[in-house]
Amino acid sequence: MNEDGTRDSFWYDRKRKMIIPAGVADNIRNEDFIEIPNAYKLQFDNNPEKALRDLAGIPPETEDPFISLVDRIEECRTRWHEVHGPDSPVGLEPSFVEFADWFKAENDPRRRAMHIDIATSGDGDALGMAMGHVDRLVESDDGDLKPHITIDFMARIKVPSGQEILLSDVRSIIYRLRDELGFRLWTVTMDGFQSTDTMQQLRKRRYKADYLSVDRDPLPYEDLREAIYDRRIDFPKYMTYRTKGSTERVDIAFEELTRLTLVDKGIKGKVDHPADGSKDVADCLAGVTTTLMGDRSYRKGAPRPRTLSDDDHTAEESQPWSPVGMGNDRLPNGPYGSQMPGSMPTTMPSTGLGFLIPD
Repeated sequence: MNEDGTRDSFWYDRKRKMIIPAGVADNIRNEDFIEIPNAYKLQFDNNPEKALRDLAGIPPETEDPFISLVDRIEECRTRWHEVHGPDSPVGLEPSFVEFADWFKAENDPRRRAMHIDIATSGDGDALGMAMGHVDRLVESDDGDLKPHITIDFMARIKVPSGQEILLSDVRSIIYRLRDELGFRLWTVTMDGFQSTDTMQQLRKRRYKADYLSVDRDPLPYEDLREAIYDRRIDFPKYMTYRTKGSTERVDIAFEELTRLTLVDKGIKGKVDHPADGSKDVADCLAGVTTTLMGDRSYRKGAPRPRTLSDDDHTAEESQPWSPVGMGNDRLPNGPYGSQMPGSMPTTMPSTGLGFLIPD
């Protein structure tokens, strides 16, 4: 209680995962309303699932949305496009990857991590991929330095039923990102029983290739949710067609992230998609995020917050590497080069990254 007799607390709707405005709970009785001390208000606002579990002793319900703060997903995309411009680095075509002509690294030494959710047949799931890096370090509420992550691109490949995705073409994308486009792609993780040969081929070319399952352990998705809630990850809006020949574009990453559910609480829990949904791109975002958060070597070269004691660091060193610009006004020498107004994605030729469908 406060000195004036008022309660030093707030009411929280554990089902809708939102703070109830002052006075509303006094007039409405609801079994889902719980009273929380004001000392924990920030935790419930920033990460409701964790706060409910750790502070209120209320675990998430099966089929609850895994990411309940949808507005934080929107913010991730808004921040990315404020820095890099309005265009996506990947084109609309669902059956092969097409990079925009401005998408390249210029003098950027920071290591990249990629995750691939492997699929080979058009009859099953699509193949997903994403690549990202630590662009700077930020101070968390508890005073620790944590990585702020930028997803360079994400892509989804879905070929027609009866056709196959050639993993040799997937490897061509990986090789081109490093050897032609200049990204220091360091680690490639993948999930799928078909990944053994691809990992061997990548290791021969001096990539660090590892197996990583985002289904067996909830940590990758918990890392992704934490980064989204903490505003420590930015990624582009990714529009594509669900299948070749479709006429309706879908915001596939946003759709997947907002439809994730906890389907099996068990000891560790399992994050999955609804029966009519997918999580190919979401899996890749989780895979990249957990790699970048768990390996401190990716922080090398990432600026850290400037403090009054940082006399040996310049203000320039404390700024994100990425150019800050609105619209199509891209600055030269940024991490993705420069883009002139009105430029469009460049489709890879059939001898490059296109996924050729046999006759």
